[in-house]
Amino acid sequence: MNHGEFNNLSGQGRPIDYDKNPHVFGDSTDKRLNQLMANQGFLPKWVLLNKEVNSRWNIAIDKLNSIYNVESNLHSSIWSEACKLYNRVVCSSISLLAHVEQVILASQSEAFRNTSRNITLTGSPKNYRIQSKAQSSSM
Repeated sequence: MNHGEFNNLSGQGRPIDYDKNPHVFGDSTDKRLNQLMANQGFLPKWVLLNKEVNSRWNIAIDKLNSIYNVESNLHSSIWSEACKLYNRVVCSSISLLAHVEQVILASQSEAFRNTSRNITLTGSPKNYRIQSKAQSSSM
């Protein structure tokens, strides 16, 4: 770099197009696999649950807005019923979000377990080195 090898790069000074590639620094294999699955219509469970929460939330807000616009009297029974329905939707959405969180955490812990099975730590506590089990068995 001191000799100027990176001075004349194409695209220098232009912003990265994150819309085209949202995972610029991610693993290209994961990106390609996710792209293939999305093209085939497959969505992970947490994405489907998140879509369900968002749709419930939007429907409840739209109903509340329409009733508020029609019924300007906030003390009417229609408004009270709409508020109760909205509260039920919020409570069910919160429980669904808790389920989404559990699904995400379970998948992350599974990925961690799979990764941790394939590595070993070598060296002293002050100078640990991470080594894959394939590397340690070949040494």
